[in-house]
Amino acid sequence: MLYLKLTPQEVKEKFERKEKFRLIDVREKSELEICRVHFAEHFPMSDIQNRIDEFDKTEELIFMCHHGVRSGNVAFAFASQGFTKISNMTGGINRWAETVDDSMKKY
Repeated sequence: MLYLKLTPQEVKEKFERKEKFRLIDVREKSELEICRVHFAEHFPMSDIQNRIDEFDKTEELIFMCHHGVRSGNVAFAFASQGFTKISNMTGGINRWAETVDDSMKKY
């Protein structure tokens, strides 16, 4: 496997422990307008390959999307390009809304 899989709960716990990582939301802007994780950075999947130079190969990157499929593809692409600290948040923001923040709007 080229990347790790983390649950939304594990990502939340890393954030609470103040671990150093970047949570990258690869959903499109219209999806962010519905709901978002407040500490996530937005890099839409449609544009992220053009912005890969904005990432450091030594930093920990966790990718997320709606259900985890698109972010899994992005995680695979980054791992294939030499990034080594890559994870995909399984279940995406949908599972985040179910397990971490049940007040979050789902779509």
